[in-house]
Amino acid sequence: MAKRIRPPARKGKAKPVRRPAVLPENWRELPTLTINQARLLLGLSLNAAYEAAKRNEIPVVRFGNLWRVPVPQLKRLIDGEAA
Repeated sequence: MAKRIRPPARKGKAKPVRRPAVLPENWRELPTLTINQARLLLGLSLNAAYEAAKRNEIPVVRFGNLWRVPVPQLKRLIDGEAA
């Protein structure tokens, strides 16, 4: 009789699935964007976007652990006006 081979047991938690950031087509009409969505517009990496938000270079509103970027202020920043 053939010996049954078992797959190795998984240890720890499964890694979360990372989805690529997607910028909605109607982003100009939304009140806020996530840091991940705003970084796409600014051409930054995710870490660079969070660091810029910590230095107040990107306007951010925080709701607990959620960081949101107000779209009107982001549009002014992109246009080169004072945010």
